[in-house]
Parts: sequence; structure tokens; C-alpha cells
Amino acid sequence: MKRIYIYIIIFIGISITFVSLAQQPSKSDLEKQKKQRQKEIKEINDYIAKNKNSQYQSLYFLQSLTRQIYSRQAVISNLGNQVSYLENELITIEDSVEILGQNLKQQKSKLAKMVIGAYKNRDHYNKLVYIFSAESFNQAVNRIKYYKSLAEQRKTQLNKIKETKLILSDKQKRLTYTKTDKELTIGEKENEKQALQTDKAGQADVLQQLKGKEKDLQRQLSDRKKSMAQLNKAINDIIRKEIEEAKRKQREAEAEERRKKEEEKRKKLEQQKKDGIEPKKEDEPKKTDLPTHATIDPLTTSFAANRNSLPWPVSKGLIVSSFGVHSHPSLKNIVVENNGVDISTTAGSSIHAVYKGTVKAVVKIPGLQQMVMISHGNYYTVYCHLENVTVKVGDNVNARQSLGSVYTDVDEGQTILHFEVWKDTMKLNPENWLGN
Repeated sequence: MKRIYIYIIIFIGISITFVSLAQQPSKSDLEKQKKQRQKEIKEINDYIAKNKNSQYQSLYFLQSLTRQIYSRQAVISNLGNQVSYLENELITIEDSVEILGQNLKQQKSKLAKMVIGAYKNRDHYNKLVYIFSAESFNQAVNRIKYYKSLAEQRKTQLNKIKETKLILSDKQKRLTYTKTDKELTIGEKENEKQALQTDKAGQADVLQQLKGKEKDLQRQLSDRKKSMAQLNKAINDIIRKEIEEAKRKQREAEAEERRKKEEEKRKKLEQQKKDGIEPKKEDEPKKTDLPTHATIDPLTTSFAANRNSLPWPVSKGLIVSSFGVHSHPSLKNIVVENNGVDISTTAGSSIHAVYKGTVKAVVKIPGLQQMVMISHGNYYTVYCHLENVTVKVGDNVNARQSLGSVYTDVDEGQTILHFEVWKDTMKLNPENWLGN
């Protein structure tokens, strides 16, 4: 009973461990997430190394350092989860080893009893004498079967012992491997922590440098706000025109539909008069609200279905400024709003459409060079900082088709694409749409 109770406790412990493991991401999932973050850190490192000796270390440089710190913290958290996963796995394996050890001990004890019993009874139960002393043929056959059964039992017990030994050996190897894996993961986590401190020190140095350029930063921020306000107005104007055009077409379609119905009604009344039938009074049709945009078409649906998997607008790039409202990294009580993302890329890079659609605008905006806006049904993508453009308004473009090349600011040594995603008049976070 005591042994059964111990097994029950061990079984409950293993079950709880399995439940906790099931609730966590798998080891392979965690490893995949870690590699993705490490790839991003490498890309940021390349960007930082390229711009480190630049006389003008811009806010993009500081934002890249901040993004690197964020990614590094994510890797550290990931490694912590991996350590927890390995610790749970170790508990499971150790419990299995204990149970297998107990089973092996019992199996060996049972086999030993069989061997001892056979040895003690070797004189009393001489096989041939015992078999031939049978009173009948059937009794002799049963005695032969008895000896065969004893032999089979011993053979079965030996096979069980061999199988248990193999499983136990495999579990012990797995235990050793998991312990080593855990130690290596802890070591990797410590290395990442040290790298994080280095990143933070670098961030502090750049921040200190930028604090001495507050006037320049204020001017840049003011210029960017003006450029972004003009861009925002241009986009909204284009979308509102699209909506108004859709409403106009809808009104025309409804008017044509009403005209047809009135004509049918008039003809029907004339026919009823000819036939001498008293016309019935019909209820007036209910008025319907006009849609805010054109009827949802397949292009809108297919664009929406590609969330998190759209190709990037550049072949190789790094997001150096993310979507949304952020505190200015060096100017106190100042916030910066980004309606899209800023992607650093190599000089002369080609800019590609992320999805098929129709070019709705090609506009020059001070501070943002040329802007291309593409309609994908109710969705729009916007590409800014183009030096030259190879498409025109009204062109139908395909996914990955070149729109032109990106502009390089020689003074700052930066090649930055500004990219936005809209749904009607609502701004969306491009990072939720682009694939990894």
C-alpha cells in the first residue's frame, strides 16, 4: 500500500508537470521566437555599426538603439522561459527515471525468486521423472505445458528487464542532455544580460550627445511635423474624394434603379387602365443610407486576408521608427507621432508595391520628397521619400512591382523610406501587416 501511495503521488506530480508544459509554448516555438529576435538584433547591429562613426547621429540612430534594447530584453525573457521549460522537463524525466528504477528493481526481484524456486525444487521435480510418472497421457501433456509456462515466464521477465534497462538508459541520457542544455541556456541568458548593459550604456552616450543639439532637434521636429501634416492632409483629401466619388456613383446607381422601377410602375398602371382594373395603392419604398465607401470588392477582402504576410516595400530594411505616439527620446515633455513606420535601407534601393492596386496619387511634399499612394479597395498604402517615381496616377500595379527608388539624405547619411497603411480614413500599424 505504501508503494502504491508513492506511485500515485509521483503520477500526480508528472500529470501536473505535463499540464504546465502544455500551457507553455513548445521548446521549438521558443527557439524560433528567439532566432527571430536575434536576427533583428543583428540587423540593428549592422545599422549601428554603419552609422556609428557618422558626425551626425540622428534620432533614428537613438531609436535603433532603443529598439535593440527592446529586442534584447525579449531574448532574455525568451531564454528565461526556455530555462523554465527545461526545469519542468527535468522534473518529468527525473520522475520517470525513479519509476523505471523501481520497476526494474521489482522485475529483478521477481526473476530472482523464480530462479531460486527452480533451484530449490531441482531434485524433487526432475522433469523427465515427473513427466513419465504421469498417470495418463493428458496429465503428461499438462506437465509438459507447465514446464513450458515456467520457461516462458522467466523469458518474459528477462525481456521486461532488458526493455526497462533500455528505456532507463535512454531517460538517463536525456536527463544528462537536458541538464547540459539548461546550463548552456542559463549561460546564454547571462551573456545577453551583459550585452543589454552595453546597449544601455551606448544609448546613454548617444542621448548625452543629442542633448547638446536641442536647437537642431527642435528645428527637425518642427520641420517633420509640417511635412507630416501636409502628408496627412493630402492622404485624407484623396480618400475623401474617393468616398465622395463612391457616394456619387451609388446615388447615380440608386437613381437609375428608381427610374427603372418608376417606368415599370407607369407601364403597369397603363396596362391596368386598358384592362379596366382598379390600380392598388403601393407602399413607398424605404430610404436607405448611402455607404461611406464603395461596396466591398474582392480586392479589399484579399488585401485584408494578407494581414501579417505582405511583402516588405524594400528588399532589405530595418524599422528605425515605429508606429504610434512616443515620448521624444531626448526632448522632455515632447511626444512624436508617427502615422506609419520609417524603414532604413541601402542607398539606391528600389521601392516595391506591397500588394496589387491602383495608383491614386504621386505628390511632391517638402521634406518627404515624392509620395506614391496606392488603393487596394478600401485599403491604401503610402510610400514616401522616393527620389524618382516610375508609375503615374491611374496605373494598375502588381505586388512587388517597382514604384521608383528611395531618396538618400547626403547630409545625414540616411536612406529612409516612410511607409503607411490606411483603411478608409483610419491609420493602421504597418508592422501588423508586413510579414517577418
